[in-house]
Amino acid sequence: MKTAEQEKLQGFPGHRPKKANIPVPDQNIPDPPKWMGRIGKRAFYDLKEVVGNTGMRVMARSDRLALVMVAEAFEEYRECKKEIEKTGRYWLDAKGVSKKNSAIVDMQNAWGRVMSGLSKFGMTPYDRQKVTVLSPEKKEKTREELMTEKREKALASAQKRYHLKAVNES
Repeated sequence: MKTAEQEKLQGFPGHRPKKANIPVPDQNIPDPPKWMGRIGKRAFYDLKEVVGNTGMRVMARSDRLALVMVAEAFEEYRECKKEIEKTGRYWLDAKGVSKKNSAIVDMQNAWGRVMSGLSKFGMTPYDRQKVTVLSPEKKEKTREELMTEKREKALASAQKRYHLKAVNES
């Protein structure tokens, strides 16, 4: 018989990691910093609403800095996009050779940081499956309880499929 701590360390068969246990959401998530730009603040509030206590409920007070970084990366992405719209994707140098606008690379970099941050909060379809919210009243089941449930479901399915009587029934 393994303790819950040993099972947690072992993970699933095949050494797949278990779902992340995210702390219970905090009701008092602070506002964005005052130095943040207009676009970043708007992104912060939008994201806070989605992942905070009114949305997915996966954000804790300690996650504020991560959300600030995602919002800043989004602001940088938008600024690069405006620069590209204003100056164009390519420009000609003194010799008449076409050059790529350097804001394109910065925009791609910022996009990667935004997507990475969104995935950390479980805001992409793939990553949403990995995020589990733990509430105070939710109790984790032991391995024995999970196995008993699986056995009962399998037995009920077999009985239904083959019209069998349960062994305990007369």
